[in-house]
Amino acid sequence: MESWSDFGVAVTGAGAALIGLLFVSMSINLRQIVTSASLPSRAAFALLLLVVPTLSAMLLLVPQHPLAYGVELLVLSVALGPPLIHLSRPGPRPAEQPRATRIGAVVVTVLTVGGTVVARVLLVAGSVAGTHGIVVSTVAAFGGALTNTWVLLVEILR
Repeated sequence: MESWSDFGVAVTGAGAALIGLLFVSMSINLRQIVTSASLPSRAAFALLLLVVPTLSAMLLLVPQHPLAYGVELLVLSVALGPPLIHLSRPGPRPAEQPRATRIGAVVVTVLTVGGTVVARVLLVAGSVAGTHGIVVSTVAAFGGALTNTWVLLVEILR
């Protein structure tokens, strides 16, 4: 697990910076976000997408047995998985929004939560290879969060 500390530091720092970017984009366009039917949940979805890998990486930095890290990922999955799934569900969205955008949120959620679940299962089973699931989860979450942050910062004004 010690060999993953650089990854943990990088993801923790990147996650914190991206959370800051999300809050800046929300504050710039707060009026449009608050008055929209779908944008507040999109902002919450982006925030949760950033919180999952950031917390996973922070926990990776704690000196502990892989089993303990697996249990912590279980708690993280149970706490944040259901809200992520709820926010990614296809719901009332503008008719002009492409179908790929609707499907993309579901795929990002599956990879984010699924990567964390795979990591948890493998770590609890005694395989340190489970940490590779965190990589999948992180890449998916950062990609989805950046896409949503772009919409909240730029596309909202079009």
